[in-house]
Amino acid sequence: MSKEIEKIIESFIQDKIETFLDQRLLKIEKSLEEHDKIINLENDRFEKVKDSLSSLKKEHKKSIRKLKTGDKRQNLKRKTKWVHLWLNFVVLLKILIKKYRVSNYQCKPPIILLQI
Repeated sequence: MSKEIEKIIESFIQDKIETFLDQRLLKIEKSLEEHDKIINLENDRFEKVKDSLSSLKKEHKKSIRKLKTGDKRQNLKRKTKWVHLWLNFVVLLKILIKKYRVSNYQCKPPIILLQI
């Protein structure tokens, strides 16, 4: 009888230990799953941030290109503005020379006007 009681007690203790270990194992597995979920979320966030940074980088490059081309356009506008002013000046001088020749037909225009 004592051996049977010992076996019963042993089996009871072993069952308790097994259930405890099983519960512990389940808790560990759950915590691992939660950690995996957290890691996956962090990886997703990292990928999103990485994608947004790459898109911002592309937009920045585009804006720099636009600024550079805008500067070129602005310089071109300035140059064309000066060319138009110069052409207007030349046309005005030609008109003045013609008027001067008509008004003073016998006189020659000043040398400065002829050189331009």
